[in-house]
Amino acid sequence: MQPTSLPTLSRRCPRAAGRGFTLLELLLVLVLIAALSAMAVPAISVLMADGRIKRAGDEIRIVLAQSRLKAMRTGRTHMFRCEIGTSRYSVQPWNDASDMTEAADMSGQTLPGTAGTQAAVASYTPPEPTAADILELPENIVFADEQVESSQRSMFILQQAAMAAEAGWSQPILLYADGTTSTAVLRVKSEDGSVVKVQLRGLTGEAMVSEVTSDES
Repeated sequence: MQPTSLPTLSRRCPRAAGRGFTLLELLLVLVLIAALSAMAVPAISVLMADGRIKRAGDEIRIVLAQSRLKAMRTGRTHMFRCEIGTSRYSVQPWNDASDMTEAADMSGQTLPGTAGTQAAVASYTPPEPTAADILELPENIVFADEQVESSQRSMFILQQAAMAAEAGWSQPILLYADGTTSTAVLRVKSEDGSVVKVQLRGLTGEAMVSEVTSDES
């Protein structure tokens, strides 16, 4: 009786395991990636632009808050001014004619026409900001417009700042030593038309930044 032979195991390698991608499949994957990128890039660009202009609004808010604290600490009114249509702005302490007279008296000099006369005070205008005083918003972001509510308290300074406004600087936003400020709204705009508003409440001196909107809204 002959021994039965054991059945041989056939070694089968699944064809699918060693199968590569066809050219058509690779092309389809590339098309899908390109389509997803085309949809994602504009959304990412919008988010980045919104982030930049939001940071610009926060920058102004912080500058106003710091200037308000400086006014309270020094006992001197400070004023915020900007150039509409540009990125330039400045914060300076307010120096009126009485400050000039006091400085002259301390130095032993007499400034012509300033020795305590109301006419000299009425004719005084604040100096334009120097290069060291000027700050700038991030690139491609500008001041769109500004609205400042006038009050009896601010009338004198606003009159004296009129000549500076004619030279390109906006009406001053005033930050007083008692912690109050002008009531004002600043709008900053990016090159793509995105806008944020910085609102300053006069009674509390609190500055708030709005959400990003379009220039048409």
